[in-house]
Amino acid sequence: MTNVIVPIPLIISRLWSFLQHMVIGARLQWVWDKLVGTKEAYSEGNRQFNAISVITVGFLSVLLPFNIIMGLKEVSAMLLLLIAIQGACYIGGRMFRFYFKGSVPYAVLSYFTLIFVYFFNSGINGPTIFLYFLSFHLLIAFSPRKQHLIWALTHAMVGVSLLAIEFLNPTLIPDLYKSRDDRFFDIASSYFVTLTVIYFITIYLRNQLTKKQVLAENAAAELLLKHAELTRVNEQKDKLFSIIAHDLRSPVNSLKSFLELLSEDQLSEEERQMVQHELLMQTQSTSDMLFNLLSWSKTQMEGVKMNIRNLELRGVLQKTLEFQEQAAVRKDIDLDWDVKPGLVVAVDEDMLQLVVRNLVQNAIKFTQPGGKITIVSTVEQGKCCIKVSDTGIGMTAEQQAQIFTLNAGTTSGTRQEKGVGLGLVLCREFTELQGGSISFSSIPGEGSVFKICLPAIADQASVLHVPAQPCFSGA
Repeated sequence: MTNVIVPIPLIISRLWSFLQHMVIGARLQWVWDKLVGTKEAYSEGNRQFNAISVITVGFLSVLLPFNIIMGLKEVSAMLLLLIAIQGACYIGGRMFRFYFKGSVPYAVLSYFTLIFVYFFNSGINGPTIFLYFLSFHLLIAFSPRKQHLIWALTHAMVGVSLLAIEFLNPTLIPDLYKSRDDRFFDIASSYFVTLTVIYFITIYLRNQLTKKQVLAENAAAELLLKHAELTRVNEQKDKLFSIIAHDLRSPVNSLKSFLELLSEDQLSEEERQMVQHELLMQTQSTSDMLFNLLSWSKTQMEGVKMNIRNLELRGVLQKTLEFQEQAAVRKDIDLDWDVKPGLVVAVDEDMLQLVVRNLVQNAIKFTQPGGKITIVSTVEQGKCCIKVSDTGIGMTAEQQAQIFTLNAGTTSGTRQEKGVGLGLVLCREFTELQGGSISFSSIPGEGSVFKICLPAIADQASVLHVPAQPCFSGA
């Protein structure tokens, strides 16, 4: 082939990107990254410029010998000049980060090359007309939409002008083919290349359009899901705050009534102690609810910031379980716990304490006086599991279906302890954030069992924090 224009930057970059994904392997990819630069070191526009330069220089270097063999000295000289210009542009960009902006300079150079080749490669009797159609197709395909009218008018003006010049001055454009075979080969090869490039560009554009449509559809679907989720969360949040506002009134009103009675000195010592005990329980329940609300609100507004470390499980939970033992004693509940020493888990200490505290508090709330709660640790399939069992009132099927959601509504314990189900929502969220899982089983009237499983660490030397406390069972 004897007369191919200088490829336009974005054109070659896009075409090569398509072919790159189709044919090159890992080794060629490494070589290509060395030539055009990596995504981390160069912007997408600069990598496109480098790709243009590499492909253009290589393409023209392949064409040059054919033009020399066919004796087209002028075209060969033009190819040499273009190789030098494009090579200098590549070196300036790749080594010195000097880049041209936009495709206009390359389009101008392409027009200049087409005009030159038209005059020195037999004009209308050569293959240049095919290349005019090809260059127009590529310009329209890859240039900004606002430039389309400019390229269309320029193509029409240049093409008509060249044809008019040749028609009015036939001797101005000589026929440089040495034989009919040379002309046939040149036109046939140019036609084949034009057809091939147009095909690949069209396929590439269709693929890009399909990808954009898929991305748009996925984005729309994701937006709808997010909207639905946001609507659901807002509804749950409104419901939650409505419930909390209602439940807060009870302890506040009780405290107000107690203070009024105290000020009037209308209570006996026995009555005062009984009211104090009742207020203490209500205040503790309200405090737990507000703490969970604060934790949940923080995750909703600020996101979750975790500090995952390798910790000994017993050291993390000992103080929490000892404190819950005291709460169980006040309700006349037998709480036994046995967390094996030496179990190491990769967890966030504060999150794990909150999860276990909520599970145990929940068990205490729904267990009758005289009942029993058991907390044990086990290792199952490489996971460290904590099981909280109680002999409480259990849950109905309807309650179980809503247990880890904010739709559970207000619940009352065996001594009318109030709750809104937020603690279990936090248990599930915080357990899963730490790479664990939570499950439960419950039988109405017989009790419930909650189990959380967390990533266990086999290498004891990796423990970052093991509190120096005596190991003993809560049993």
